[in-house]
Amino acid sequence: MRINYNAFRRYANHPAITGTKALSDKIGTGVYLLGLYARPLPATGWQSSVSPLLLTAVHSNPDSAKYIVNAYMAQVARFYRDAHIPRFLAQQGRMYQKAIGQVSRNRPSVAFIPTMEEYYGSRKQAYTIVVMPFFITQWGMGWQTGEGQAARLFNISAPYRDQQVQGQRVVDPGFNDPEAVRTLCVHEFGHSFVNPYTMQPVLRERINQYKDLFKPVPNQAQYTDWLTLFNELTVRAGEIRIALKMRLPSESQRLRELYKDWPYLDHFTTQLAYYESNRSKYPAFTDFLPDLISSLEKLRFTP
Repeated sequence: MRINYNAFRRYANHPAITGTKALSDKIGTGVYLLGLYARPLPATGWQSSVSPLLLTAVHSNPDSAKYIVNAYMAQVARFYRDAHIPRFLAQQGRMYQKAIGQVSRNRPSVAFIPTMEEYYGSRKQAYTIVVMPFFITQWGMGWQTGEGQAARLFNISAPYRDQQVQGQRVVDPGFNDPEAVRTLCVHEFGHSFVNPYTMQPVLRERINQYKDLFKPVPNQAQYTDWLTLFNELTVRAGEIRIALKMRLPSESQRLRELYKDWPYLDHFTTQLAYYESNRSKYPAFTDFLPDLISSLEKLRFTP
């Protein structure tokens, strides 16, 4: 990040920087996701329609939201030229390739995607890992573009561990960690099988009927509302169960230990085990989701 900062700090007052700060106040890290819909820089415009979820967060009026994101991406395209981004990418090309190489060597086995699709009962068109080596360590997010079998999943990952830097050269980009690669793949891709459905107005309202169950997670201050906690618990319980499906009991146990401070995790893993045992009744996770929500009633009577 220091290399990144030093390379571009003289552009600190560029309209794209102030625009990013302003848009981040509305959609947070969702500002990074706009690039998944945009045409490759330095072109402007869109290669696919921006998610309504993002646009609604930008502005309640659809036309105003589109105007804002169009203007913002024009600023980004201008920054791409003004700040000589191609030159920076060329200078750091070997480091990017090393980061991609580390992730490629450590990604899950070829059985991972079929197992995940079978588990959740749906298929996707593509799965893409996007590396962000010039970003803070141990950060990631998942997102889906498109719908149904045309959906494309993205796992955006910063370095998993501290990098080794000599001068202005990155010796180790910090992605050489098979446990972290697998965990983030299952976790971030898993969100794309869960969040698009829990965010639908009817189900979201049902989930939030249990918002009194919210408890903060120790050392996880970024999770501040019940819907987010529900999604995280569902995905993390899925990680534990999918590891068992892949015949990785030690990995499943490692995840249980890693997530031991999460409230209600045992309840969610138990519910997913029930889902697995009743796939004739629940062909897909979406069929089970209403019953998972109803099961929250039990938590109100659990000490």
